[in-house]
Amino acid sequence: MDKYALDSIGARVRKIRQETGLTQKAFGQEVGVSLPTVNRIEQNQRSPHAELLVEISRKFSVDLNWLLTGADMTKRNEKLGQQIPLFSKLSETLIDNPSEDVAALLFIPDVPATAVSCKSKDDACSPRVSSGDTVIFQPGDCAAGDLVVICDEWGNGLVRNMQMQGEKVVYVADNKGYEHLGDDEVSCLGKVLGSIQMFANT
Repeated sequence: MDKYALDSIGARVRKIRQETGLTQKAFGQEVGVSLPTVNRIEQNQRSPHAELLVEISRKFSVDLNWLLTGADMTKRNEKLGQQIPLFSKLSETLIDNPSEDVAALLFIPDVPATAVSCKSKDDACSPRVSSGDTVIFQPGDCAAGDLVVICDEWGNGLVRNMQMQGEKVVYVADNKGYEHLGDDEVSCLGKVLGSIQMFANT
């Protein structure tokens, strides 16, 4: 398979860089990553994380969905799925007043129109959901046994298992080293529908 195929994120990053006349080093400085990282992305040896994609989209005025999918978003392609917000910060009221905390809009196939997304901030439920993964979730009520997105007081998106201990709701990690969290510490925002691994390391 051609590493510079049109359906490659690396090829699209390379195209943006070449069209702006930047070296890999200068391009990396513009978006806050090293020359080797830019090289590995262009060679399709590393996938850029969500924040880097958003920064490239913003800095070079390119459509984020084109960068992710290669699709011309001026033509509505129903196969792409629903357009859902990617929140940079979460709160209990994210659906009521979302605009200032939406970092991007993503097209995700086979999800409800009311789904939203955020970036996972820890590895408590890794490998199912790891730090840096984009988590798609359905806001609303959840039940014991659901994998859910919760937010802490700083607006971080965390993924945990919702469980009942007597009459108390507890959010439990898959991995040791992470404390159980209660309703008095965090807010449950909705049930996890899936995740997109975006490789947080640059």
